[in-house]
Amino acid sequence: MKNWTTKQKCKLLYWAVAVVFLLIAWMLMNVDGIFIGDTWGQDFYKLTEDTETQRVFVRREDGIEQVYKMEGRFPGDNPVIVTYEKDGAPEETWTLTETEGSKKNLTGLTIVNYNVSSGKNLEFSGTHYQGKNFSFDDWEAVNKLLEENKKDVFDVVGRMNYQEKIQCFLNMAYGESEMQGKYNMEFVLYYILCIACAYALAFHAGDLFELQKAFSWDIKNAAGMEPSSWYFFTSYAGAALFGILAVICLLCASGILS
Repeated sequence: MKNWTTKQKCKLLYWAVAVVFLLIAWMLMNVDGIFIGDTWGQDFYKLTEDTETQRVFVRREDGIEQVYKMEGRFPGDNPVIVTYEKDGAPEETWTLTETEGSKKNLTGLTIVNYNVSSGKNLEFSGTHYQGKNFSFDDWEAVNKLLEENKKDVFDVVGRMNYQEKIQCFLNMAYGESEMQGKYNMEFVLYYILCIACAYALAFHAGDLFELQKAFSWDIKNAAGMEPSSWYFFTSYAGAALFGILAVICLLCASGILS
C-alpha cells in the first residue's frame, strides 16, 4: 500500500474541496426562476410552484420572504391575477388585462397594451415592450393618481417604483423564467482557471522557478540560481489570492453575488 506524503495529502484535499465547491455552485445555478432588475439592482425570484393555473415566485429581502402568486399566464389567459404576500400576510392583488387588438411588431419587438389595476384603487394603462420594459401611457394621470394615494403607495411599493413593479409582474406572466446560471457559465470557467493557477503556485512553486530559469537566456549562470524564501512567500500569497478570486467567481456563478 502506498504511503502518502503530507504534500500528496494536501493536493488531494485541495482538489476534493475544489470539486465540492463547484458541485454546490452548480446546484445553486440550476434553480428555476427569473432575474428581475430595478433601480437598486437585480434580484433572483425563485420559481417554487409551476402548474397549469398558478405559478409561485419567492424572493427574500432583509430576511423577509416575499411571495408572488400568479393565476394564469399570458398569452393564453386574460386577465392574469397576481397576489403579493410579504412575511405570510397578503398585501396587494394586481390584475393585468391585455387590451384586445393591441399587438403589433416594431423593429422586432412585440408591443402590447395593458390595463393594470390593484386593490388600492390604483388603475393604470400602459405599453409593454416584451423583453424590455413597461411604460405608462399618461404620466400626468399616473403622477396625479399616485399623489392622491400617497399613503397607500408607500405601503405597497416597497423598494420598487410602480413602473418597475408592473414590469416585474408582466415578465412573470409571460413565463420569462430561466435557469439561474444561464448567463453565469463564464464564471465557472474563471473558477477553473483560478484554482488551476492557485494549485500551480501552491504546490509547484519550485517547478515554476525551474521553468523560469529555462527561459532566462539573457541571465548569466541562470542554471545556478536558487529560489529565495521571498519567492516562495510571493507564490503562496498569489495562490491565496487566486483562491479568493475562485470563491468570488463561484458566488457570482450561483447568483449569490450579482
